[in-house]
Formats: sequence, structure tokens, C-alpha cells
Amino acid sequence: MRYTAAGVPEFDSMARLSLAPPGRHGGVDGLWWPCSRDAGAELPALIAAVDHRLGRTTLGVALHPDAWGRVPLWVPARGRQIRVSRARGADPRVVTLTLADAGRLILLIVPVAAESPPGHALAGALRPESAAAMIGASHEHL
Repeated sequence: MRYTAAGVPEFDSMARLSLAPPGRHGGVDGLWWPCSRDAGAELPALIAAVDHRLGRTTLGVALHPDAWGRVPLWVPARGRQIRVSRARGADPRVVTLTLADAGRLILLIVPVAAESPPGHALAGALRPESAAAMIGASHEHL
């Protein structure tokens, strides 16, 4: 089913997001813990949070469609609509955001059903070797 998500969050506090410290290279750039498997309901808050926290503009999103219950063609952001690419070759455990400066942000997705991860576990997961182990060891989808 094709649909376009509606509604732009007023602030970024709705996204459960932990970003790696600036200047770090390798591995994933952060962790995102969506509340549902509806990408159209979850992505607007994620985009608002990333734009606000990094002071950069998100231009596109790529994700594996089989990891989500619903995937819109477009999601709203402040002053624009963002195309959602269905990347069947991508790892279903990550979402990739393309930023205006041609940079990319790769976020490891915490499964919806996971209990609240403690802060130190999030920080540890952002180390490149930990992120690689998490991606390699986990075969669960959202």
C-alpha cells in the first residue's frame, strides 16, 4: 500500500535517539528506538530530532521495507517532504539518513519490543567494535 505520512512534530523529544559523539568514525552513528513498526508514524520525529540535534537538514531516508509494517513514499519535515527509499539490499537493522552536506547518518534500530536499554549500554553500543558485534549477532527485525 502506498501512502504519505502526515504530521510534523513540533519538537524532537518524541524520538528515542542516542547519537555518537561528534568526530567519531566507523561503526554506526547512533541508536534509534522507534515505538512502532509504522515508519510513517516514526520517521517524522526521528528527522526532527536529527535536524535539531545536529543542526543539519535531512534530505532522504533509506530503510529495508520488510523490517517495517508500513513504509510511506514520503514523510513530512519542516518545510519539505522527504522521500523514503525502500532499500531491499540494506541491513534491516539500520536506517540511513542522507544529510544536506552529503553526509550520512547510520542508526542501529533497537527492536520495538526491547525493554528500555540503560544509558551505559547505549554508549557502549556506539563503539565501532560493539556496533559491529550487535549487527552481526542479531538476526531479529523490528
